[in-house]
Amino acid sequence: MKGRTLLLGEPQPTAYDLNFNVLGFQVRIHPLFWLLALIFSSGGGRPDPSLILIGIPAILVSILVHELGHALAMRYYGQNARIVLYAFGGLAIPETGGFNFASQRSRRPMDQIVISAAGPFAGFLLAVVTACAVMAAGGKIVPIFEGLMPRVVADTSGTTLQQEQLNLLVQMLLFINIWWTILNLMPVYPLDGGQIAREVFVLIDSWRGIQNSLYLSLFIAGLLAFWGLSNGEMYLGLLFGSLAYSNWEVIQQISGRGGGFGGQRGPW
Repeated sequence: MKGRTLLLGEPQPTAYDLNFNVLGFQVRIHPLFWLLALIFSSGGGRPDPSLILIGIPAILVSILVHELGHALAMRYYGQNARIVLYAFGGLAIPETGGFNFASQRSRRPMDQIVISAAGPFAGFLLAVVTACAVMAAGGKIVPIFEGLMPRVVADTSGTTLQQEQLNLLVQMLLFINIWWTILNLMPVYPLDGGQIAREVFVLIDSWRGIQNSLYLSLFIAGLLAFWGLSNGEMYLGLLFGSLAYSNWEVIQQISGRGGGFGGQRGPW
């Protein structure tokens, strides 16, 4: 789309960006990322200094590991990348161009599936490493199925990890890298699950694959938005509501150009 992206445009550099390198990848943290981390680490309620002190590093490490997964997969396919953390999470951006749909369409579908899946895989791997550390210290990993969001928690009682800050760090790493990763794998564009679904649809039908993936993305996003808002999960509802609207906009704009949904037509 000309001049439009699905909530994932790279933010402009600012004088307050934090820049460093990890594994040879340039990493830039936009100031609004810290606002995102602050909101989530405080639970959206009254700020708890101890929670924020642990939550912000946990969110930073988790999102950075996720984006490193994408970047390492790009490197495997011969394309270097840079990483940007910002208000909507993170981006792994090819060095040869900005973050856009056209750059993704230049790759083979299976290559793009691997690159899209590498981020969630890295997140799950971090959760597994965290769980192994808990069990190595003598703790237990306990699944809890109460409420709307099933989750996995660590029972660190009687271990070296039962100290309040360490226990909180473990719980947040498990929550972020399991629950957030599952949400990210929903077949909703531009989430990783949506990008994977798009490539699968293209493999099945190169002409109508993108069109069908967008309709699925719109339906699932709308369903999750309704579920979230109906069950008091406001952030979830608003997030997927905005993604549903964004997908609907893309469908309308592409349809208005005369049906350029096909695998080789238009910037999409």
